[in-house]
Formats: sequence, C-alpha cells, structure tokens
Amino acid sequence: MLMPFLNGDAKEISAAKLKIPKARELVAFLQRPDVPFVRLVRCDRPKSGTAEAVIFQVEVELGQKTIHDIRRDEFIGVVFDPTDKLAPEVLALREDFPVVPHQNLRPFDRPRSLCLDEEPYSELKLRWTALTFVERIREWLRLTARGQLHQNDQPLEPLLSGVEGTMILPHDFVEQANAQKPSVIAIQLLNDSKDRPVYRLHLKRTDDDGKKPRVIATVFTTPPIEHGIIHTQPTNLYELHEFCRKANYDLLGELNARLRDWIVQKSAADINDARFVLVAVFPKKRQANASVEYPDVWVFCSLDTVHQIAVALGVEAEKKIGGFAGVIVNVVKNKKTEDLSPAKKVGIFPLRPVYTLTPARAAVYNGFNEPSTKRIIAVGMGALGSQIFNNMMRSGFGEWTLIDKDILLPHNCARHALPGNAAGLNKADVLAFMANTTIEGTSLTRSIPTDVFEPGDKKDELNKAFADADVILDFSASVAVARHLANGVDAKARRVSIFLNPSGTDLVVLAEDAARKVPLVWLEMEYYRRLANENDLSGHLTGDGGRVRYARSCGDITSRISQNLVALHAAIGSQNLRNVLEQKTASIKIFRAAPDSFAVHNFDFEPAQAIIKKTSDWRVCVSEGVFAKVHNLRKERLPNETGGILIGNFDRQQRVIYIVDALGSPKDSAEWPTLYIRGVRGLRAELERIGKATLTNLEYVGEWHSHPPGCAAKPSSTDQRAITTLAAQMSLEGLPAMMLIVAERGCHQLFIT
Repeated sequence: MLMPFLNGDAKEISAAKLKIPKARELVAFLQRPDVPFVRLVRCDRPKSGTAEAVIFQVEVELGQKTIHDIRRDEFIGVVFDPTDKLAPEVLALREDFPVVPHQNLRPFDRPRSLCLDEEPYSELKLRWTALTFVERIREWLRLTARGQLHQNDQPLEPLLSGVEGTMILPHDFVEQANAQKPSVIAIQLLNDSKDRPVYRLHLKRTDDDGKKPRVIATVFTTPPIEHGIIHTQPTNLYELHEFCRKANYDLLGELNARLRDWIVQKSAADINDARFVLVAVFPKKRQANASVEYPDVWVFCSLDTVHQIAVALGVEAEKKIGGFAGVIVNVVKNKKTEDLSPAKKVGIFPLRPVYTLTPARAAVYNGFNEPSTKRIIAVGMGALGSQIFNNMMRSGFGEWTLIDKDILLPHNCARHALPGNAAGLNKADVLAFMANTTIEGTSLTRSIPTDVFEPGDKKDELNKAFADADVILDFSASVAVARHLANGVDAKARRVSIFLNPSGTDLVVLAEDAARKVPLVWLEMEYYRRLANENDLSGHLTGDGGRVRYARSCGDITSRISQNLVALHAAIGSQNLRNVLEQKTASIKIFRAAPDSFAVHNFDFEPAQAIIKKTSDWRVCVSEGVFAKVHNLRKERLPNETGGILIGNFDRQQRVIYIVDALGSPKDSAEWPTLYIRGVRGLRAELERIGKATLTNLEYVGEWHSHPPGCAAKPSSTDQRAITTLAAQMSLEGLPAMMLIVAERGCHQLFIT
C-alpha cells in the first residue's frame, strides 16, 4: 500500500506548476519515452511551505536471491528544498518498506528516508543530474535487496643558563612598564622546579582567581647608564644597590618607600607571603654624553617573602593602637654612617629574562629578514592546513583569518597540529588561540568558526574578511569549496589552493596570478589535463593509502596517510606558498615523495590561457592549446578531413563548460577529402583512462572535425544533422551539445546547442 505522502500534509499539483529547477528536471526525465524503468506518478507540494515533491515508480533489478524485502516495483517520493541547500530527500513510500541499513533518522517512523551518499551535498550537486540521481536510487535498492550495501567494516546501525631560573617578559615590557608604572605585579609561576623555576610576567594580567599571589614583582628603572657597569653578579640586595648607585639611583631608598606604601595601603596583607622578584631596567648608552641605545633588563628573585624583606630592612607594621595603624621605620640619625648591612642578608639570584615571540623575531629565527604583513584567509584547518599554518605563523608570515566549522576529534590528532586536549573544540578557534599565545603583540590571527557556504550570523564578518584579504588560501581538499572561493566570493584577493592526493604522496599547489587573469578553477582544469597526459604522474589520483572507520556512521571514515608525509608536504607547502606569493605569474606545482626514501620530485607547469565564449545558458572556457592541437591534427591528415572528441568538464552548478583537450581520430574512422565519419575503436578505453587518471573530473564534452581547403568553418547540412542528433543524446543529462569545426588558415568555430 502506498503511504500518504508527508503524513497527509500535501496537495497534488501539475508538473507545469513546479518551481524548483531540480524537481522540473527530474519530471522531465521521468516523462521521457526512451526511459523505460521509471514512471511518473504525481507531483506534490506541502500545504504549508515551499518545498516540492515528485513521486514516481521505479523498477529495481533484483537477483534470484534477496536478503531484504525490496520489491520489483517501488514507489519513491523525492522532496526538493527550494533553496537547494539541502539534498533532495528520498522517501520509500511503500507502507511496509523494511527497516534496513543506511536509512536517515527523522522525526517520523514512516516513510523511510534513504541515505544515498556519504559525500556532502555541496559536492554532489556539482554533478547532479536527474539520470544519475535516479540511477543512484535504483543502485541503493538493488544492493540493499542483495544485502550488499552495508560495508563489512561498519557496525550495525543503532535502532542511537649560570642562572637558576627564567622570567618570561612581554616583548614590549620596557615600553609597557614606563607607561603604566605599576608598583606591584602578580607573577605567574609556570614551573615551580627548585632547580630551574620559570615565571611569566604580564603587565596586563590580573589574578582574578581570588587567591593571594605566590610571587610578586616590582620594577625599578634607573637613569641612563654607560654600558658595561654590571660586570659581576649581585648575590644580595646590598650588592645590587651598590651597582645602582653607579647610575645615581638609590635602590634601597626606593624599595623602602614602596614597602611603606604597601603597608599603609593595607595591600601588604595580600602579598606578605609572596616571594619577591625585582626587575631592574638599566637604559644603556655607549658613552656618558651619548643617547640611550637599548634598555638592559635584569631580573632578580629572592627566596625571602615580602614580609621577611620588610622586616630585614626595618620596615614593619605597628600594631593597632587606639584604632590607628602606623609604620615603624628604622631611622639612623647620621645618614653618612647609615648601616645598610641588613640588606646583605637578603639573598637574591638572577633569573634569565627572555622575551615573548614577535613576528619580527620569529622571522629572524627562521632565517628570514623580516616578517610578512600579508592579510591571509585560510579555509579548511585540517591536517595539512593546520600544519602549514603552524609553520607560517611561527616564521612571522602573515596576518591570518582561519575559517573552519569543524571541531577537533580524537582521531584528527593523528595528523593535526593541535593536541588531544583540544578535542571537542573548534579547530579554527583553538589554532587562533595557539597562534596568539605563541606570537605576541597585536592579535595576528583570528578565527571565524563557520561554513563558507552557510555562514549564518557570521556572514557580514566573513564578507568583510574576504574583502580585506590579500590572499585566500584553500586547504579544504574540496572541489566545491575551491570553486566557491574562486567564483562565489567577491574579493580582489589572490587565490591559492594546496592539497594532497588521496595516498598522501603528492602535494599540489595551484596559484593564481597576481592580477587573477588565470582563475583558480581554470588552474584546476589545467591540472587535470596534465594528469591525463603526463606519464610521470601516473597513479596520482588513483592511488589510495586506504581508509579506516573511526565511528559507526556512514561518513565516519578517515584516510590512512602517514603523519610523516603530511609533515613533509606541510614543510614543502609552506616554503612554496612563500615562493608563489613572491611571483606574479600563475603556476601549477606538484611535489611527489618517494614512499620509502621520501625523496621529492617536483613538476612545474605553466597553465595555458583560457578563451571564453558565452551562450544564453552556459559559459565555455577553452584552452588555447586545444585549438593549436586540432589545427595540427588537421594539417597532419590533409587532404582528408579528420576529427575526434573534446575533453573537459561540465560544472552544472555554475553553468560553465571547460574544454581542456582534444583526442584525435579513432583508428576505425572514415576519412575522405570531403567527408569524415568518426569511429569508436579504443575511444571508450581512452575515456576510461582519462576518467580514472582525473578521478572522473575530465570527461567527454563534445565533437570536433576539420573541413578541407577552401571550406569555411561553418556547419554543413551533414554537420547540422549530426549536431541535432548529438543534442538529443546530451539532453538526457540536461547538457548542451558542442561541435568544434576547424578550417584552413587557423580558422575555427565552436557551435553549442
């Protein structure tokens, strides 16, 4: 029995009233008389909403033995999203349709929703046609009937230095200290090792955990002093005081004053038990009458507490008398003979001052003269993207905006730059935090945790980031994302795509020219052309390191690629990203690593220019090399006519046809001076080879043939009949027919119907 569609919330409409393009395309296919295995039943539209549905009967190829109750004839309902953001939902409308693997969970038990594909819809709709869609449904039903759809490794689906320590200082510590003049600074104790403690001082940091600080610091800045004055290590406060006197600075007098102030302000109670760190800033000059060149910073730590030092120096709080508090200070009447020996009892030891990393220092440490201030957007922070970003960020290259909606999962950490304790957090957010705590100063990295296709409330932020960028990097390894960044983003930024082949042995870098005259999508097509024609690149996309399942769902699969390969190619990609951005020309680069030795062989290709032709429905991009090739083939076969087929790609989403290559005449073709009949021998095998080499990204797109001398590049009556026949065949998949005619003196015409 056929179930009521959408639980009865639908009304039947005529096919002519359908508004959604894919629904209309499916109905047109179902109504073709030359498609015998399907029958249109009706078209529906929910009583509320703008979705549309097409119901049809489909014939299933059943074997002699079936595992699941799939019938020869099944009724299928397909619900189309008017925005085309969601994949068409496929519903089995037979009321007793069985519960089988690969069904989508939905709020209602029936009708059953079929899970057809593992790929995201953004990828699938690039090549969606009514024919392939219906065939995928029939394949799902056929394999389910035989019990062959569910993968064997998938679980059953549920029914649910001489120094004793280090002080890390801000890179601009002196400037901040002079501007803020803080009296007491809370110190972060990073490592409480008795042998080599590590502290961190941050002038903007406040302890807001409610606990009393374990270590505090105070900063003293002396008048300018000639360099070289400190030549021995002070071991106590008195010795340090004597050094400061050479700079006409009374260290102990200033320290006593601060201690008294702390007591009067009643802040001593909070810091009495804290260990004491003294930071001395000596502005250095080369000669007595010269200007200051550089501030020398010394850091000393005492094992005594603030209270113990106050007592040792004769400063202590008096007990309350009559509700008043006072300060007792040991005062010696004859200052010339003032006894400073108590300061000798306060031992100090130096801490090594080191500064946080800045882009300039990071660049120098990495062997570069200066940092880069290019504004870079990086989309897709997976294994390769995260490691390239990590390399670039740590070398002071770029001001980054990271875009990725994904969270880090434990299995990602096998090859990701982030650690396991970041699992469950957004990749872009954590990478940005990591970068800004690694390279200090103005935040050089920010994150936009969103999907470039569906940014939601991040849309304005995302658009502004694209508009402000100098470079847009695609690390997504997604054809859909790369094409969206190339064609769907309104920005002047140069696009670069960097990705690994399926086995992880090869790194690909596609870089637009600085003027963007050679766009990223065209580079993609030129890349496929090289794969189809370069024997040295054999197996580039066909090899596969294998896949492994990390959870139970259909899409819970990850690649088996060595972290060694990812790290190797991340290093190569980082350096080559620098290289291509220094150049103004477009480039295609492939780096192949030997699986055992990891020796790298590189391929560097200059892309051909594209010639663009526009029609009412499609835009056609043809490689200059195609025209040169067919003219040469014509010349070789004169006085006879010759021909062959055109190779390229149909981008059904953007309505663009790419023609990147041409194949010559098959051996069984008939060639005469005034007639050409193309043969077929070896053609299918060659197309299969090209499809395999390019992962089906290059395919047959049309025909070409030559005209004899004295004839123009215009279609003859025979050509017109051939174009009509070809158009009928191509219309099955909703595609135009193309014929290229080549004539003498370099003349040619491309006809599209």
